[in-house]
Amino acid sequence: MVPATKYPEKLEVLTNELRRWIVSKQFNQVSLQEDTDPARDPQDDYSLIYIGKFVPESPRAATLEVHVSDAGGIGIGFDTREGIARRLAVKNRRQGFGDGFEPQLLDRADLFLLLDLVSAGQVGIRARIIPWYGLGQTGAILLAEKNTAAVTLFKRFYFSASMSRASLAKTLQFEPWR
Repeated sequence: MVPATKYPEKLEVLTNELRRWIVSKQFNQVSLQEDTDPARDPQDDYSLIYIGKFVPESPRAATLEVHVSDAGGIGIGFDTREGIARRLAVKNRRQGFGDGFEPQLLDRADLFLLLDLVSAGQVGIRARIIPWYGLGQTGAILLAEKNTAAVTLFKRFYFSASMSRASLAKTLQFEPWR
């Protein structure tokens, strides 16, 4: 059953664009896993109607989730804390994403800019490592030349700005998608 949305035509356009984008890039080792009826999180004040997960085969490449809400907002989940901790060989005590943002108004051009940056390996994670605890706060960082559009887009992320100069932090780089 597909949940009702105020924007069914916009959702169809977006999902078709995501599918065309991944096909046009000719990735052999990245799949787009789609969920059109995601479970409701009782802590959220919105409902998700679509989750698109870009999942590379390589554990050294970043994952990315695109979340679409019933109000037409787009959210991002960038890699997972579990995957980041595994790559850094430290403990992880929390679930969730390495960084991202809740569904909000987001221009599709910005979404595809983000997909291009992540797929090229130009987005990394800055992770605070606490010796006795393990993985602390994490935040997405731009590893490529900082163009104005990318910098503006990254202001939406939760922790990227606060992690740019974090102490006890390591920078994790990801392989480009293949």
